Amino acid sequence: MPRCRLVISILVLAAASPLIASEGAERPSAEYFWQAQVDLMQGDTARAIAHLEQAIAVTPEDAHGFPSNDHSRARAVAWIAPLHERRGEWTQALARWTEWPPSARSDCGFGNGGVRLSGIARCNFHLGRVDAALGALRAAILGGSASEATVALYAQLSAQSGRMEEARRSIAGLPLDGDALMHFHVSVAIGEAFAHGNPAELLEAVRPLEPEYTLAQWPGEMPLDPEWRLAGQLLSEMDEDYAAMLESAIAHGDDHAIVLAGLTGDGRLIPPLEECLRSSGGTDPRVRDALGRLRDAQP
Repeated sequence: MPRCRLVISILVLAAASPLIASEGAERPSAEYFWQAQVDLMQGDTARAIAHLEQAIAVTPEDAHGFPSNDHSRARAVAWIAPLHERRGEWTQALARWTEWPPSARSDCGFGNGGVRLSGIARCNFHLGRVDAALGALRAAILGGSASEATVALYAQLSAQSGRMEEARRSIAGLPLDGDALMHFHVSVAIGEAFAHGNPAELLEAVRPLEPEYTLAQWPGEMPLDPEWRLAGQLLSEMDEDYAAMLESAIAHGDDHAIVLAGLTGDGRLIPPLEECLRSSGGTDPRVRDALGRLRDAQP
């Protein structure tokens, strides 16, 4: 965990504490919520989950007469489910995604239910309910209510279960245009590259995307284009060694390879990224953020 980020998180908590204490209506759940953020900055996922569980458990009856803060409690539920996913606790994550109340599903910057739909699908997939997971995502896509993240997840799970042809047939002919069509084709191309076991093909699949450098710091946050996360996840699962291919591309200043490297979680790519950063004079934000992601992902 970078020291500066930990210091910033502690300062944020210290600054927020007087506000939390001065507003009795917010104190019961929000205090646990802020403590959980510090836990995450320290890399202590188990302690963060414990604090978020405490935030969720607070009710008007046990909060010393103060009404509970629905916003903070909803955020706690939305954060705790991805943390359980990160730890491979799929049954617990599914329970949290399922209980997320309708009144909170459009709250806290988490969208209008698409995040919950995707979370439930991921859990079902890892619990062996592949048909249920793909069926729910496919229904949302065919119904016209799916986000780019939902389409990317559908491509990912279809690729991982060997059902890319079925996915392509299911969505063929949808009235997509412009960016939506491009993002769908990128997701499918990434999934097919994974199915072919070809790292170079996967790198080419992300070329239509802008090489972004939005650093995700909290559970549930993703780069603006979820296809980046999809590409990094599937590349890291390939049997074919991809590190040498990415190292060569990074050495040539390939922005797409740099962003993709940061999303693999592969510590072997830290040295070539460090060399790339030195060559740029330490100013390239894409390289800095790629390094940040990789360093944070190391045990």
